[in-house]
Amino acid sequence: MANGLDKVQFLKFRYALFPASGFQSFQYRKIEMCATDAINLVNRKWLPYIKNTEEMEELYERTYWKRGAVENDTGGKSVTLTDFERKYDTKLLQHLKDYQGRNLYQMYQNHIEGTAAEEEARKVLREFDQAANIRWQLAHYKVAMKHLTSKKKTTVKSSGGTNWRKYLNPRFQMISFFPKLWSSSEMEQWGHID
Repeated sequence: MANGLDKVQFLKFRYALFPASGFQSFQYRKIEMCATDAINLVNRKWLPYIKNTEEMEELYERTYWKRGAVENDTGGKSVTLTDFERKYDTKLLQHLKDYQGRNLYQMYQNHIEGTAAEEEARKVLREFDQAANIRWQLAHYKVAMKHLTSKKKTTVKSSGGTNWRKYLNPRFQMISFFPKLWSSSEMEQWGHID
């Protein structure tokens, strides 16, 4: 989409999907919850405000994607987020609860870590983490930057009405499904664009 469409074609494609956005993916939210613990879906800057890391409702309300779906002008929830919550909150919260003890990260820690399969599993999980939480977001971010801005100034609002510059850029979210698999220096560089 970055190279195959010019700006006019991209905007036509984008408006055909309106009011949907990259944010609105019930399936992707479920994949994230199957991959990791709820605490790892919270933007790191919000972690100090979590009172009880075992309270799924509180963690769910602080997930990075809920904090990214706010309107630039008001700071309030976007219509996209409000609609998404009305339709999916109950299902997603239950899904989060269902997978806390049996997500991919828990399976690794409880069944693979410390075994002969650990090295290969770490390699695969690190690749998945980078693909989901850096490369995919950067690709989306670069397309948005190319087609929605002019000389680094936003010229077109996001389709979901969100603050997409901070939402899509992985260095602001700092989400890792498998944080124990990364060194502190690797995490400090997480999502930085080359």
